[in-house]
Amino acid sequence: MLYAVDVAVYVMEKLAAQRAGPAIGDEFGFYVRLLNQAWFWASMALGPAQLLLWRKILSKTDLSLAYPLCSLTYPLTTIAAV
Repeated sequence: MLYAVDVAVYVMEKLAAQRAGPAIGDEFGFYVRLLNQAWFWASMALGPAQLLLWRKILSKTDLSLAYPLCSLTYPLTTIAAV
């Protein structure tokens, strides 16, 4: 479940940045447009969910097992972003 939330957050951030347009020469305008993106706010709203899920996982599993499994997020995000 944590992987799905992590991947969803990264993909939402990518969508928000793409829809905000290029930041070349207009960084302030880019951030204003970014703040107007629903995808950006959805990714920010999932932040607390990530924290709660991570707390739940760590309460049931050792960090030495749980943390290396988080590396699965990278290839899964790459696949989802395509």
